[in-house]
Amino acid sequence: MDKYNDKIISDAVDILNNDGVILIPTDTVYGLAVKSSSEVAINKIYQIKKRNLDKKLPIIVDSYERLLKLCDVEETCLKRLQKFFPGQLTLVLKRKNSNDTVAVRMINNELINKIIERL
Repeated sequence: MDKYNDKIISDAVDILNNDGVILIPTDTVYGLAVKSSSEVAINKIYQIKKRNLDKKLPIIVDSYERLLKLCDVEETCLKRLQKFFPGQLTLVLKRKNSNDTVAVRMINNELINKIIERL
């Protein structure tokens, strides 16, 4: 990874760690992104998009390891997922240790995945 990309990654991580919003490419469209643990930043997305608070936001993961920390996924399902993830797919899965569900994406973009990894 060259210095230019390292600067972009560092700047993006700084923005996200300070409750900011960034614009990122996904496999299909550009989207707004925040740090998932920042309620302040999450509220900013709802305000920017004028999105109903009942409509949950998807979470982007950079790896199967992170997916398994977030969601309960059976091994047979995990093997099937490897055909589609990373890619143009959003899955609704059961959140780990909860009855709630979460929409999850794993996008095929090294720059975005490095940002997630540094967070």
